[in-house]
Amino acid sequence: MRENILRLLMELFAIIGEAHPEKALARRKMEEEFLRQTLSLEKAMEFLALYDPFVLGYHTTESALEDRQTRAAEICAELNRTLTQKQKTVVLVRLIQYLFIDPKPATEEAAFLQVIQRALRIEDGEFQLLLQLITDIDQFRGAGALIVGGDQEVPPEGVKSLKRKELKGRLHFAFVQSADFYFLRYIGNEDLELSGIPIKSHEVYIFSPGATVRGPLINPVYFSDVVDRFLDKELKESITYRVEDITCHFSSGKQGLHPLSFVEKSGSLVGIMGGSGAGKSTLLNVLNGSASPSAGSVKINGLNLHTQASELEGVVGFVSQSDLLMEDLTVFQNLYFSATVLGGTQG
Repeated sequence: MRENILRLLMELFAIIGEAHPEKALARRKMEEEFLRQTLSLEKAMEFLALYDPFVLGYHTTESALEDRQTRAAEICAELNRTLTQKQKTVVLVRLIQYLFIDPKPATEEAAFLQVIQRALRIEDGEFQLLLQLITDIDQFRGAGALIVGGDQEVPPEGVKSLKRKELKGRLHFAFVQSADFYFLRYIGNEDLELSGIPIKSHEVYIFSPGATVRGPLINPVYFSDVVDRFLDKELKESITYRVEDITCHFSSGKQGLHPLSFVEKSGSLVGIMGGSGAGKSTLLNVLNGSASPSAGSVKINGLNLHTQASELEGVVGFVSQSDLLMEDLTVFQNLYFSATVLGGTQG
């Protein structure tokens, strides 16, 4: 985040917190952790030095509640113009955590949340979902709620669920649709990791694309597993990708691919590993339809990728590991060449 935004956040956190000594100490520690995650140690200490004067200014003088709420709304209005929806959602989560260091914050503290929610334009349902995730996990409900539990876990009625055998406790995922963003909170005593980082019970984490939750006794929970549970199954046609006994021989007669068969369905993530020259590129070219196998077939929902390509147009995408640009051409010339190859005309 830019420095001017961090200054505004320091002031906002200072405004909404009550000056109770025990709370103030715990909240200052939370601010320090937030800054350390965002900045270098030197910069974190620099911005933390701004936080203390803000706290003193707003809580050791007769600063009226209405004035503080007005200033909080002004700061949020500025954040609203600057931050993306994802960033605003993260700010809201941090503010809720900040206030609810005490399970029962002061009435005037809790009132600030409504001011901030309106100013940041966070939808009511999403606000309540995040509030439940952080402050009242037993009431975690709604269209954006997902619970991952062991075989014996029975999720609340109407809540999306996933099963992971031998999982002790529950993983709670909150999906904020307006930001296309996920948060995770684990309640339990198992040694779990989020993309290699130990998960602390009761802490809230961002669950980003590509993230994975792993444990010594459970099957991993992949980002794609979570996303799949929030997709509308009635609107989504399942895709079956079937490879049957494909082989490939080069024009020299050398065998490029030995017989290979497998079946995968929507939501799967498959890795292809091998040394240089093992045939990875050849296999990918056959699987994406740009090269034909010498024998066998590749079918998507029963349609042959190589003999019925027109019926599968737009279904398969391929991103090369190279830029596929000609270094002796300019950017415009590269684009013009590609457009010409694809049948475009100069306009």
